[in-house]
Amino acid sequence: MQFQAILLSLIILFSIAVTKTAGDNSAEKPPLLSDALSGFSTETSPPEITTGTPIVIVPAIAPTETSEGLTGADPATILPVNEILSGDSDLLGKNRGTQTCELSNLDLLGITAKTVLLKYADYGPNIVNKSPEKRWPIASITKLMTAIATIEKTDLNKKITISANAAGSEGAAGDFKEGEVFRAGDLLKAMLVISSNDAAIALAESYGQTDFVNEMQRKAADIRMSQTSYVEPTGLSFLNQSTVGDLSRLAEYIYANYPEIYRITRQTEIQIQELKSGKYRKLKNIDEFAGNQDFIGGKTGYIDAAGRNLVALFTVKNRPALSVVLGSDDAFKDTKTLKDFLISCE
Repeated sequence: MQFQAILLSLIILFSIAVTKTAGDNSAEKPPLLSDALSGFSTETSPPEITTGTPIVIVPAIAPTETSEGLTGADPATILPVNEILSGDSDLLGKNRGTQTCELSNLDLLGITAKTVLLKYADYGPNIVNKSPEKRWPIASITKLMTAIATIEKTDLNKKITISANAAGSEGAAGDFKEGEVFRAGDLLKAMLVISSNDAAIALAESYGQTDFVNEMQRKAADIRMSQTSYVEPTGLSFLNQSTVGDLSRLAEYIYANYPEIYRITRQTEIQIQELKSGKYRKLKNIDEFAGNQDFIGGKTGYIDAAGRNLVALFTVKNRPALSVVLGSDDAFKDTKTLKDFLISCE
């Protein structure tokens, strides 16, 4: 009996040791994909922040840049993206099979844009990808970079006087006149909501236009927009060119770092104040998607050399979806078609 008791005690001690070892090893298991993506916001609206104070959203596992855009963690620690999108994994909370998303001919959707990109902005490869490296005049999509340079280089409470050069720029959006005075923050809003060229030039002049444009180009290099060129802050020049691939990097950068830009662009109407007279002006957004519940934000662009351009982000299946169309006959129609396609293919 004594021998049996000793043997039983040894068995119990051995079992405890094995259990503890298994518990220790479990702590070394790779994180779930949902944990790896926890740094990305999937809210309908970007988080509220104080204007001029950027919040950087950093993924839990550092992202890497590929030809497909922003990817997640090291494939050695989580499932590779092709397995995730195959429908075999449920790490995103639901199967996301893409068999029905395969599209061999973009013309089947009736898309008129010369170059197109459609993807989820938080993770994954491009879903629709037409001529992603084709350089194209971007027109007023330029103003997204102008907005970043303004936020980073200018006090948004700074009072700026509209110069004759700014007031005389092409387009009358905002009805700005020489000698009027506005806060930089109000000019930023006018530039984004009604695409005011006057406001863009005034903001650039307040810093020094040549230096300001250099800052825009330097920022493009920082974001690895290697196929992008800026020669002025409005987009009136056809020499302001980019690709849908580069613009997707810009849109994702804004989504992660400057959500206040998108918060402005989704307003149906804004109000700005001319400081000398104290009078207010109401400006109505020219973006047809503004005010829609699923619209996160974006920017339109048009010049004769470019056609209709649009960068737009929407909430689709609780994720931020990004559409970029350049050289379209009707950018709003093409973008809606792409969004509806994305909704229907999952």
